[in-house]
Amino acid sequence: MFEPMKKFFKSDEKVSEEISNSPGVNIDGFESLISLPEPTRQDRRFARKMKSADSETVARELGGAIARGENWRVWYLLNRPRKLERDGLRGIFTGKLKSTGFEGGERVERALASAAAFENPTAAYLLLKFAENNPPPGAPFEIHGPAISPQDDNRQRLENLTLKALQGAAIERGEKTFALLAHNFARLAGAHPAGSVHVMAHESNMKQVALTAAAADKHVHLDALHAEKLLTPPQFVEAFMGSFLNDGLFMHEDDAPASKLRKPFLSWLMNKGFVDETFADQAATVEVRVADAKKFNEEARKKGWKESTRTIETADGQTHEPGAEQVEISRTDSRTGKVLTYVFNYTAQAAFLIKGALQNRVPLEKLPEQDLVEEGRAFLESCRPETPELTWEKGKPFRLQLKPSP
Repeated sequence: MFEPMKKFFKSDEKVSEEISNSPGVNIDGFESLISLPEPTRQDRRFARKMKSADSETVARELGGAIARGENWRVWYLLNRPRKLERDGLRGIFTGKLKSTGFEGGERVERALASAAAFENPTAAYLLLKFAENNPPPGAPFEIHGPAISPQDDNRQRLENLTLKALQGAAIERGEKTFALLAHNFARLAGAHPAGSVHVMAHESNMKQVALTAAAADKHVHLDALHAEKLLTPPQFVEAFMGSFLNDGLFMHEDDAPASKLRKPFLSWLMNKGFVDETFADQAATVEVRVADAKKFNEEARKKGWKESTRTIETADGQTHEPGAEQVEISRTDSRTGKVLTYVFNYTAQAAFLIKGALQNRVPLEKLPEQDLVEEGRAFLESCRPETPELTWEKGKPFRLQLKPSP
């Protein structure tokens, strides 16, 4: 526990007197990272200058203080009470008001991003404390069923804020700040009334954070996610396999292939003992298959193939919803010059031929253009290329249940 801090300005009644844990912000294990020095003579002069500074100036100075690690100034600026006051003598006659102090809201999110970028865990702590102690007015952030208590409403707001900060910090160098954010997000999510079930509901968010960190070569961030149990070993491996479907994250300006930029993530998984060389070989096979499917998909779209969202009404009065297995392509009839659209619904096993206002339903197996039927099926499969199922035996590395090559 830290020694109580002196109140340097008696008017700053909202300034917390000590650095400690609270219902929303937890620093167990991170105490050595939090440091608030005594103010220097320059700090005191700065404080007098900022006594009535408008909110824009406060936000600008706060960003600079975070970047320079001037954490007493961060503490002071965050605790300048926000208020509206007359804008000088002119305001007395014109009624013009100005906002002073720190406004919070989106400015907290931007400041947390700076704390991660400039590796300033103390600033991140102070910002989380500010958000905890200054909830925005209005209705609860999120209501499931009956109205929730103010305490849980505040917890949900902090959880949402910390998640956004964690997502933004995944690409930043601040490993200590990221670890502090991961620690607090784990505690906040775990304190939800649904407990571990609620933490599991964040699986897709955490996988995205892991992928972002891996793509930015920030493997210490992966260590933090693992230490806080925000992802399980299978989920880390699933995130890696899912990265084959999202090359965009792993594309750099130097045009290095995504497969090369993914290798450090695979090395991290191997160092943790989650996977081994056999898995790496299997994954390489899958990566090639997924890349081939994406290339085929791009070429098919250039030919005119697209996923279809049409609701088909046939002559017999039946209605066929598009579902997830319907594609279409339009061709110009060389004889008539009219456009004929083929809609293939593989769930209904039917083709719908549309020429103007006319629709004709034909069972797939009776359509003469069987090559088009198969091309449409291949296009559909290429829209959602599957990665194999993970298999695992206790005490052994993960394996992939590979399908035969097409």
